[in-house]
Amino acid sequence: MRNCGNLAKGTDNVGLRVAVVTTHFPPSRGFGGVCESSWGLASGLVEAGAEVDVVASDASLEGRISTTRFQELERPGLRVHTFQHFLSGKQGFSFSSRPLIERVAESCDITHVNGIITHPVHLAAVSCRSQKRPYVISLRNGLDAWLLRYRHLRKLIAFHAYVRRDIEFASVVHLTSELELQGAKAFRVQGPFSVIPNGFNPRAIPEPLEPGLVDDAWPILRGRRILLFLSRLSPQKGLDMLLKHWDVISAPHPDVMLVIAGPDYGGHERLVREWVRQTKNAGKVVFTGAVEGALKWSLFARASLFVLPSYTENFGNVVTEALAAGTPVVTTHATPWPAVSRKGLGAWVPATPEAIRDAILELLKQPEDSLKAMGALGRKHVTQELTWKNIGQRMKRLYEAILQRDEIPFQPSA
Repeated sequence: MRNCGNLAKGTDNVGLRVAVVTTHFPPSRGFGGVCESSWGLASGLVEAGAEVDVVASDASLEGRISTTRFQELERPGLRVHTFQHFLSGKQGFSFSSRPLIERVAESCDITHVNGIITHPVHLAAVSCRSQKRPYVISLRNGLDAWLLRYRHLRKLIAFHAYVRRDIEFASVVHLTSELELQGAKAFRVQGPFSVIPNGFNPRAIPEPLEPGLVDDAWPILRGRRILLFLSRLSPQKGLDMLLKHWDVISAPHPDVMLVIAGPDYGGHERLVREWVRQTKNAGKVVFTGAVEGALKWSLFARASLFVLPSYTENFGNVVTEALAAGTPVVTTHATPWPAVSRKGLGAWVPATPEAIRDAILELLKQPEDSLKAMGALGRKHVTQELTWKNIGQRMKRLYEAILQRDEIPFQPSA
């Protein structure tokens, strides 16, 4: 466990100090967008002038992460404190986390509990209540009705046993979109609510982007247009809807290849591969596995279209990444991205196989120059409105309003 002897309550030389408690934190991999959001939130707060102490487990899908690797992420204003998880890396259960979380929470002005249900975030809420200290809790899609179909009983038991209380006693319930509010209201969560989206770090994109890396890695794609899916291979991502009409999509476009990129989640990849085998054009589908770094960004840049056919998303960080790379997007009304259609960045359609099929076919009819112009608008939208620095400033204003007992900013209209 990380030594916490350097923790000290703020002095005159220290501004707002925030504890961010999350189950997973980079370089952890394989546990979805909450991990990436934790990193972005912490980084954005530091850029906004806050002091941030992160508490997270040492879990990654590939095994434990050493303390040294976490420490490499530290910089002025950002400290990372980790604990060893026991058995379940996904849940982050630990016998040693509670005293660490209590010390960090006590040393900070406010705690941001990033997620619900898992052990460390529950302990953070409990610690704040016992210390009578304010905390914000981010739902991170934890109350989404579609996701609750999976392990339904366990999640409902957790909600009624302790999650409801963790949410009710929060100073503010943070949502990344007004779409997420629907799930919260279905569970009769009262708020107060504040809607602040996830952000994006423009420095994450290598300059210049090198689309040629893709052809070197997968020669079968050379000279072909790419329809790209890049996310975890999990049921919520809606690959069944995309693949249902893959033959119809590919028939009039013999130069188009579907690239399915991302890690397997819970064994779902086996089912996705079976769906592909059942199509007539299975030879035009490429599975890449997980991709990161320059190769990931090269895939975005090389793609003519990015598609996220999800059944549910509280935000959809990967949509931000695709737009930031200059790639038009097709996604569903189950994601909070009406701006994709409203601002001409692609297509935002109902979550049905037919709507996804029609949107892809319509966009593939357009010349590549038109798609590139659409992608340029997407990049401008992200870099002007959705940087983590901007989001960190908004979150800092929220914390300050809580501490000063002012009106809560960024409340949903619904």
